[in-house]
Formats: sequence, C-alpha cells, structure tokens
Amino acid sequence: MCSGNDRSVIYRFGTPENIALEMESAVHFSTSSYSGGGTGHLKFTNGKYKYIVYSSGVSGEWRKDGSREFIETAGVYVVKNDTVLADVACRTFSGDKFISYLPPYEEEEFRYY
Repeated sequence: MCSGNDRSVIYRFGTPENIALEMESAVHFSTSSYSGGGTGHLKFTNGKYKYIVYSSGVSGEWRKDGSREFIETAGVYVVKNDTVLADVACRTFSGDKFISYLPPYEEEEFRYY
C-alpha cells in the first residue's frame, strides 16, 4: 500500500517483479483502540471483493526488566460478500509497520473481521 496522490492510496498485491493486483482508491480508513494497543483497517473494493489492509499493536507479556513486549501484526483480509476468504499475514515488515501518513479522509465505522 502506498500513497497515490494527495487524495488516494494504492493497493498492490504480489512481488515487485510480478504485481498480481493493483487498485487506486479514495481513503476508506477505520480504527479501534483498546487497552494497550489498537488496530487500523484500510479498505479497497473490487466488485464483490474487499481487500482490508490491517495493522495492529498490542501489549504482550511483562519482561523481567519491567518493560512490556509490544506485539505488532499486519496483513490483508480478503472478503467476499462479508465472508473472510483469507487472512494473508505479513511475514516481514519494511518501513513503517502501521498504517499512517494517509491523505485527508473521513474515518469510517470500524468492523471486526
């Protein structure tokens, strides 16, 4: 996912050498906060399919030194007719780990998948 311009974002799926799917869209973003963390969803729609790019962070176990681990996850939900077909989790992160630096948008209602 990357910025398209000052009003849109681009979703790409595949590898740099073989992009299988690319969509440009206005920003459809929602968030939910909870004790010790939060999550964000960025939605792209293609016909009956939705691609929900997600990132989240949550506090984990306490360490012996008094600090607390922070668990980060990210990926893409593939949704058809409100049914999750796949949860493609990121195996590695590069750059920013969380959805951020979005063009201006109105936040949408959050939905759990």
